[in-house]
Amino acid sequence: MGGVMSVHPSLAAVLPARFTGASILVAAINETFSLRQTVETVERTCDPADLAEFLVLLHPTRTTPGCRAEAEALVGESAGKTPVRIVFQTLPFAGGAYRSGFQEARGSHAVMISADLETPPELVARMIAVAKEKPGCVVTASRWMKGGSFSGYNKVKQVCNAVFEKLMSALFLTRLDDLTFGYRLFPAALLRAVDWKELRHPFFLETSVAPLRLGMPFEQIPANWKPRPEGESQNSFFANFRYFKTALRVRFARRASLLRAAPAAAPDAPGARFTLREARAWTGAAAEGPLPPSFPGVYTDTREAPEGRLFAALRGETFDGHAFAADAVAAGAAGVLAAADADLPPGLPALRVPDTAAALRALAAGYRAKVSPFVLGVTGSAGKTTTKEIAAHLLGALGPAFRTPGNWNNDLGLPKSILAMPPDTRFAVLEAGTNHPGEIAPLAALMRPDAAIVTNVGPVHLGHFGTEAAIAREKGALPRAVPASGFVVLDAALPHFAELRDGVAARVVTVSSDPAAAPDADYVAENPGLADGSFDLRDRSDGSVRRLATGLPGRHQIADALLAVAAARRLGVSWDDLAARLRTVPRVAHRWAESDRGGAHWIDDAYNANPAAAESALEAFACVRPGARHVAVLGDMGELGGGAEALHRRVGRAAAARGADVLVAVGPLSRALADEAVRAGMSASDVHLAPDATAARDLLARLVQPGDCVLLKASRAVGLERALPPL
Repeated sequence: MGGVMSVHPSLAAVLPARFTGASILVAAINETFSLRQTVETVERTCDPADLAEFLVLLHPTRTTPGCRAEAEALVGESAGKTPVRIVFQTLPFAGGAYRSGFQEARGSHAVMISADLETPPELVARMIAVAKEKPGCVVTASRWMKGGSFSGYNKVKQVCNAVFEKLMSALFLTRLDDLTFGYRLFPAALLRAVDWKELRHPFFLETSVAPLRLGMPFEQIPANWKPRPEGESQNSFFANFRYFKTALRVRFARRASLLRAAPAAAPDAPGARFTLREARAWTGAAAEGPLPPSFPGVYTDTREAPEGRLFAALRGETFDGHAFAADAVAAGAAGVLAAADADLPPGLPALRVPDTAAALRALAAGYRAKVSPFVLGVTGSAGKTTTKEIAAHLLGALGPAFRTPGNWNNDLGLPKSILAMPPDTRFAVLEAGTNHPGEIAPLAALMRPDAAIVTNVGPVHLGHFGTEAAIAREKGALPRAVPASGFVVLDAALPHFAELRDGVAARVVTVSSDPAAAPDADYVAENPGLADGSFDLRDRSDGSVRRLATGLPGRHQIADALLAVAAARRLGVSWDDLAARLRTVPRVAHRWAESDRGGAHWIDDAYNANPAAAESALEAFACVRPGARHVAVLGDMGELGGGAEALHRRVGRAAAARGADVLVAVGPLSRALADEAVRAGMSASDVHLAPDATAARDLLARLVQPGDCVLLKASRAVGLERALPPL
């Protein structure tokens, strides 16, 4: 039963030859017991071997807490049974929920149902029975055919629906009589092959008429409808008039235009990020020479292994990557992203573009759209890398999660980060950094965040910004880029909270690392244990309190973890997963890396520093190895402008106040730090100066004794990790 056309050849090539299991896509927004009853009924009435998984489709911000809690409970109870996974929609509205699920389905077939119990969940077993006999068809339910019924349906709406269904059946030359009813089973390959357009409720019509236009065979079975027992429908009657526009668009479209560009195509090579065709479409490049059909990535430094990637020849004030283009290809690069005016050897495989930096960003934008992960953007004056690492690790409980490698957070680093994402990435935690005004907004435009975290605002890069208020305005460009359907996590206890919140369209999720300053935040950290980064987390939504720990000392570790935990909770990570994963976050090089060397305990926190971060590190340092002699090695902090001396002195006072027994000040700016530490009470004999990291290493070799505890903290330019003795 269906249309009169044959199946489109591109689609026929990917349809399954047999049924091997169904992914059950269950959308829920405000259902609780109905969601549970739907899942349990399907599992009870179906052969377990026929069920690949349940995908519970939730909205990251609009799904009610009760519905989300029920979904999490089902996930926890699924051990030993059909797996239940939560999928947070990355597209808006009801159609967006199912389209997000289509890309996640692992079964040979997928069933599209709702959690509202308007149609009996027992119908799934009947659909699967048909699919096992006819795996290449769509199985759809009908309330109008013999055996189907409406119970308690508004009579006027029922008449209107009957007229509309007859018009649709005539328009598409089909005997199907309930094209708007969204209860269907599809071959999963069909769902991934069609270029779906609708997001709102006309999507349910599109899921019948687009396959009809493509010649898909249909089987129809009767269904009984009754009013939902809980929750409210997200569709309005007058919104149904949008269905006409959808019907006409699909009916008169070219059949090939209803399909994705390459519906059946597997990656051209293992690990392929993007194809040559995509690269040209995204950048407008002209192709030269023998280029491969796909690329596993992009790189910009010929000191890296090429691995068949595309070499992007960038230009700067003092360098031109085109000078290394031939060497890159000879070493194994698949081709060169080159400027149109660059002089390259004849026959060198290249993609010619007007501007290679702009083309690199265009590649990243295209690939970000292709992978379509949920993007969580992170920025802030301090703690953004730690917060990024924690958030990505926590989100790994829900699926493949990617994070910005290292500090690839600027106008060149962010495109490289995006292009490094594996194709199966579900969550991308991307960092945005700045040291000049006007840099965050273009990064946010490229990133297109679905959610954002701003860790804090502090006195960094004051030489370029002038004031902390200016820094807050700059950092605020990231949360302002989050759409209304997303969310932004901010610490309500911070001085610049109001400035960061200003102009944000998304839901603002508040945390408070200082209960006295912001006791009514959504998530409040109480009773901090500074020695192990533990804290009681109070969830305002239900009043519950849970004890969590980072395993790292310091108030700043708690603040970073709190922000990441709030984002993870909004996206559905369970409390049990949070507690377990928070203690196993991978450590980043030169960021509170502890080791024992020569009988002393060393803490390498030398990756970077600013005054606020240095003060936080000193507070944490005081909690490590109580009773040991504490040697604080503090270096210059850059880009502080005219306030550099005063800010270094502030850190000197903090070193004295936090109980450092010995201070080694490294670099010319840190002379003021050392001077202020003595003024604040440290003995001059315990304060030492070193001009650079190499001199500090020699000094520490004489100064540090077995049993000492040593902290290294400075700006990146100092390279203070060079002061570490060998293991």
